[in-house]
Amino acid sequence: MGTSWQAGLGRSWPWPGSSRADRRTSRWLWGPTRTRPGCPTERATYEADVGVALADAGLAQEARQRVAANLDRWPADFWVRMHAGDALVLLDDRDGAELHFHEALDLADEADDFEGRADAVERLAELERSRRRRR
Repeated sequence: MGTSWQAGLGRSWPWPGSSRADRRTSRWLWGPTRTRPGCPTERATYEADVGVALADAGLAQEARQRVAANLDRWPADFWVRMHAGDALVLLDDRDGAELHFHEALDLADEADDFEGRADAVERLAELERSRRRRR
């Protein structure tokens, strides 16, 4: 399994080897190049991950509160925006998710972050495909 903080996320959290949609999150949680919570440079991303975990667990009110608190604290953080969108997708708020993915895309463009831009575009494309399937 992972470290103690990973185990505390709950059984509904995507573990390595789970479905394709969960791999992106699993790579962040268990990837060898990431620092762990407590490192000031990763604190925002960790807090944003908690919002996604709450949404995944079906705790909609708590997830929305965490997302709002994260956005208040780190409004210009790329991964806070991305995970806000991820949480809202899980809560079936596709319009809200789209807004955050576009904001993240703008942040990536401003920072000239090619990988971030690709991640945001991928999320927007997935969102559009899911909308088409629902029609």
